[in-house]
Amino acid sequence: MKRIRLKLMSFLLAAGALTAGSASADAINVAAATPSGSTYAGVCAGQEAYGSLQNPGTSIPATIPMTEQGFNTCKSETIVGDGATAQQSSFGNGIPNGPITTPFNNQISFTAAVGLLTANATGSGSSEDLFAGAAGGGGWSDAFPWFGQTGLLTMDFSVDGLLTESGSSSGEAVMELAPTIGGNLLTGAPFNAFSAANGNTGFGGTLESFDFEAGIWTADATVHNVLADQTLKFMIPVVHGQMVNFGMWMTFMVATGDGGDPTEGMYAVDPPTVTYAGPGGLVLPGGTTVGVDSSDFGTSVSGFDYSQPITPEPATLTLLLVGGAGLLKRFRKQRA
Repeated sequence: MKRIRLKLMSFLLAAGALTAGSASADAINVAAATPSGSTYAGVCAGQEAYGSLQNPGTSIPATIPMTEQGFNTCKSETIVGDGATAQQSSFGNGIPNGPITTPFNNQISFTAAVGLLTANATGSGSSEDLFAGAAGGGGWSDAFPWFGQTGLLTMDFSVDGLLTESGSSSGEAVMELAPTIGGNLLTGAPFNAFSAANGNTGFGGTLESFDFEAGIWTADATVHNVLADQTLKFMIPVVHGQMVNFGMWMTFMVATGDGGDPTEGMYAVDPPTVTYAGPGGLVLPGGTTVGVDSSDFGTSVSGFDYSQPITPEPATLTLLLVGGAGLLKRFRKQRA
């Protein structure tokens, strides 16, 4: 699958797995492995493993190579229903490339409910720290019967967050969001319709291009502050009378980069939320867009109503937001 990044990438997919929490093992393609009606969260923090961000729907813990596991700690959790959550932290000194070493400090958390995702990551360090950072993500897998016409169903998702980078030449904060059908990212006609509906796949400072449906945000030395504040229209193929095996997945990362420069930088993904904003219509095979209503949607495995925008219950919203706020407070205390 085409994925072009215009800056150095390293430490790509590896077969090793490092897991904790309720999940006994992570499959790399967690979008396919997560049971329908379930949520997944997985995060890692440490050093030497954060040269690039994996695609949404990928388990970050499962991609840490065996050779890097001694430098990283990971947690993951899969839950039937809402509330999968994971958080992790790391700190230390970089491997010396010169007369001094620069401390690094990273914090990350992620929580998933059907229809609502929240993420938070903060980090500091320098490129001397050899790809120190934190990365994670997750999402949900679900299925619902479709009783409407065959076509491309527009599913709107609202994103609200801020990515920042300051002080370094190679550090970055990155976030990606993408849907899946049957555990697979969406290419071909759905991707073309997605690009037409949204204008492009990059929504602030991006240095990447894809051939699958994804929203991408990147803050780095060229664009220090990126506001992730969009409603994205994802195009989901639906067939009358068939199940729609749908998932929504996020990955995100803060990282120092690599290069031997001891100048300390700070990076943050602070704290984005992704919410389901309801259906936006149906694009028929001939290109005509028609409306949809609640009778087009059957009952989903999770019980979530995809015919309506999400209205989080107060307890769910508190669970998602308090964890991120507490994480950021601890990080600031350690920095003081």
